[in-house]
Amino acid sequence: MEKKYLNTLREIAEETGGISADEPEFDDIVRLYKAAQESQIQEGKFEMAGRAVLVVTTMPVGAHVFVDGALKGKTPLHVELPLGKHEVVLTLSKYHAWEAQINLSKEGENPLRVRLLPTK
Repeated sequence: MEKKYLNTLREIAEETGGISADEPEFDDIVRLYKAAQESQIQEGKFEMAGRAVLVVTTMPVGAHVFVDGALKGKTPLHVELPLGKHEVVLTLSKYHAWEAQINLSKEGENPLRVRLLPTK
């Protein structure tokens, strides 16, 4: 049954001129469709390929985390992002701001640990 089901999805994708069954994204579509059909998508438990989790910790804790100009929360923080380059800025009252461009090149957790320096 599953083999027939997968073949049908491939046929639909190819016949409609959509994504080719040979492209890596096709497997992601199949996984999402199967999970939706089986009601397995639950918040935070199903990940698309090409995503990473940036795990930001600071010393001291409580720094505001901005990614690509958008506030994502305070440290400690786990934030899901697409793979690739991102601008990260950390700010905390009475401490120097910290900023860097990071490259998330692998899926899964990517730690970022920063010790903030106090202002005088």
